[in-house]
Amino acid sequence: MNDERVVKRRNRKPSAKMIKFGCLLATGEHTIVEAYKLSYDATNMSDAVARNESSKLANRRDITMIVQDEKDRLLSLQADKESQKRMADAVQHTSDRERVLTRLRTWLDLPPDSALQLRAAEILAKAVGLNNQVIVSESKDSTSLAAELESLLLAANEATQSVTNESTESVTNDNEQLH
Repeated sequence: MNDERVVKRRNRKPSAKMIKFGCLLATGEHTIVEAYKLSYDATNMSDAVARNESSKLANRRDITMIVQDEKDRLLSLQADKESQKRMADAVQHTSDRERVLTRLRTWLDLPPDSALQLRAAEILAKAVGLNNQVIVSESKDSTSLAAELESLLLAANEATQSVTNESTESVTNDNEQLH
């Protein structure tokens, strides 16, 4: 009968106070004794007894499992928050960029109302990185450009002549086969 009690005691689910104790430990904001005093009524306990009881409780297997599960949950929540923050920053960056571009396009046709608007758009453009874009273009002198155009024209002319010759030959061959 004594063995049955031991088995029953091992299979018990953790109480709400145990779960609260484990969750407080997992946050890392409290010491073991503080978490114990926040979870259990320790008003009549001496500090030594509270330390002893909290240490025993913290070393229990079910409490360590609660602490580990809570730490995993907190890490997952933190990762989700960071992911959402990165997405929100990306959306904000894109929307700011689009607003600046839209405003600048509008100001191309109609000048801005004040110099303040123009300065605000300039600062925001710097903030979203519009000023950091680099456009690379090849600089060619007129002689190389003329030579390149001439070669393209010759290639196009040759292609046109070969197509014309092929169509003429096929018409001649068709006429010979008919006679």
